[in-house]
Amino acid sequence: MAAGQGFKTFATGDVLTAADTNGYLMQGIWVFANAAARDAAVTSPQEGNACYLKDTDAVQTYSGSAWVAIGGGGLSSPLTTKGDVWGYSTTNARVPVGTNGQVLTADSTAATGVAWATAGGGGMTLLQTLSLSGVETVTSSSIASTYTNLIFVIKNVYWGSSNNSDLGMRFNSDTGSNYNYRGFFEQGGSASGDENTNVSAIGLCTVNTLTGGASGNGLVNVYRYTDTTGVLASVQTFGNLGGTTYRAANRLAYYNGSSAISTVTFYYSQGGGNFANGTIYIYGVK
Repeated sequence: MAAGQGFKTFATGDVLTAADTNGYLMQGIWVFANAAARDAAVTSPQEGNACYLKDTDAVQTYSGSAWVAIGGGGLSSPLTTKGDVWGYSTTNARVPVGTNGQVLTADSTAATGVAWATAGGGGMTLLQTLSLSGVETVTSSSIASTYTNLIFVIKNVYWGSSNNSDLGMRFNSDTGSNYNYRGFFEQGGSASGDENTNVSAIGLCTVNTLTGGASGNGLVNVYRYTDTTGVLASVQTFGNLGGTTYRAANRLAYYNGSSAISTVTFYYSQGGGNFANGTIYIYGVK
């Protein structure tokens, strides 16, 4: 069978040769050098007509209004690199692979309507690390308002002098009587109630001048810290009172402020003297 010769209009009286039969009538699809040649030959295509274009190896059908690629070069992959995604703008297009940890997200400004971006939901982000060594008071820098909750991790706080002093916590440098906390603490095998109303700070833990793991440690969760109608916090701490005497506290605190929390201050509540050691890690939680 001869190779397809494309499209030919037969007129009354034409002699149908063997070449015509093999090159035109016996072929299942029209063959053209390119789209221009096809359009010049087939000026009034009908829905369902099909053709093959040699220059692009594309197989196309006529939809009733346009020639549409259905295979071959018309659907050749635009992908070149591991992780690429097949996209579409006005034609098939390559969406290059993103970087580790990114997710594919809708983006109307991108040519293909999608783009790789850093994941926005969930997880914890370390915002700041505060060192308490050699100071009586330390205040965080401005905390971004782009998170839902804050978590403070307190590690190895101890004093240079004055045993059994408390580590205190204030929001927005507010020293007014806007803090309330209550709960219980366990010491020496017995538990006691703990209630403080309308005070000037949240008490976190009582620690000694001891070093290492026996010093003050804790975890503070501050919920919806950007609220301007009061903020709730949970406090869990563990400290040493000297020797083998330890105190564990579990408290619920409420800050009756009228502004979103942007800074947090940790201080030596008994007055006088500095921290000898301690680190506060501040995390933002989506």
